[in-house]
Order: sequence, then structure tokens, then C-alpha cells
Amino acid sequence: CGGGVLGDLIFSGRGIFGNRPHAPYDLLAHLDPGLMLDIGASNGNYTKHMLAKSPQSRVMAFEPFPGNLPILHKTLDGVAQAEIIEKAVSDDQTEMPFFVSSKVTSGSGDWGTGYSSLGHIVRDAKSDASRTVNVSTISVDEAIDGERVRFMKVDVQGGEMSVLRSAKSALEEQRIDIMHLEYSGEKDVLEAVFSYGYVVFDSQYILLPLNEKADLSNWE
Repeated sequence: CGGGVLGDLIFSGRGIFGNRPHAPYDLLAHLDPGLMLDIGASNGNYTKHMLAKSPQSRVMAFEPFPGNLPILHKTLDGVAQAEIIEKAVSDDQTEMPFFVSSKVTSGSGDWGTGYSSLGHIVRDAKSDASRTVNVSTISVDEAIDGERVRFMKVDVQGGEMSVLRSAKSALEEQRIDIMHLEYSGEKDVLEAVFSYGYVVFDSQYILLPLNEKADLSNWE
């Protein structure tokens, strides 16, 4: 985040998490079991990972994209502690257009034909209609109905603020213990998290060079 106030408030998680790819989930083994949320559940692998770390907990797995649902059900059907909710998490309580930029064209392994990890809610009419489907939505506050959340994972491809707004009551009442947000560094997301009193640790960077010939030798 660079310098300034926000930079001073973000702590490096490398000393705690090291370079383990799923390090934040290791914390679950040290928490009392309870409700966990997988928002943007995709193929369900992270839900299973969460339950592997905290087997006495239960997970609400939210996934709106129809192309992902067959593999999500295949992954989680029979997992008693996992509840699949076929909706997008949003503060807009209505059907919303859901845009998918690309899909898997031939299934193999965990990736079935029609699967995509790139979908997100859109609020304008500019998206290609052939790649857009209407999905039902639900708020975090409605889904958890006053319950405490031990861990909330959010991977919604740019819809983080909508998810946070949908959890307004839970956040104001400090009923979400730990959040793992995958996002692109937007200032409003950080400011929202800080406003609810969270301490922020960075856990992993994904490098996306804009220049194919970029010199990355000194990048950490």
C-alpha cells in the first residue's frame, strides 16, 4: 500500500504466515469451532480446506454462477458441515447481472466444462449479454441471522465493498472474528475494514506485470 496512513496501518504477515499459500487458514485450528463463510466458493476446495483445519465447524458456501454449481455440489455433497447457497452475496437485495469473461471449454480434473473463477456482479449495461446471467443475491446479515462468524473468506472479483456493506450489522457488532479478503488493493476496502476496528495483515501478493518484458529481478 506504500507509505502514508494506510501503509502504516498494514502489518506484514510474512513473519507469521511465511510463504505458505494457504497460511491464513492455519489460524482456524486455533479458533473455537463455529460458523465460517466461503463467499465465492467456486469449486468448493477452499470450503473443504477450511473444514480440514476446523472439522467441528460448519461452512456456508456461497456461489451464484450456474456453470460452477455442478462441480461445487460434486465437491461438497455428502459433507454434512457444508451448506451450499446458490446466491451471490451483495447489499443489493434483488436479482443482479453476473458477468463471466471466460469459461473452461473442456473439463479435466477439478475444472469442469463451463466452469469459471472470474465471474462478478455488474451494475451497468456495458457487459456482453452473451456472457451475463441473472443471479439471486443475499446479504451476509440475512444469511447469518445474528450468528457469530469465526472466519469469512471473500473472493468476489471486485465486489468486496458490496459484501462488506451487506455485513453492516455483523461488522458494527463485531460478530466476524477474522476475514480473509482477496482484493486488488482498493483504498475504499481498506478504509472500510479499518473503520470497523480490524488489524490488517498482508499475507500474499500475486504479481501481474503490465509489460511482458518487465524486469522483475529486484521485485519482492
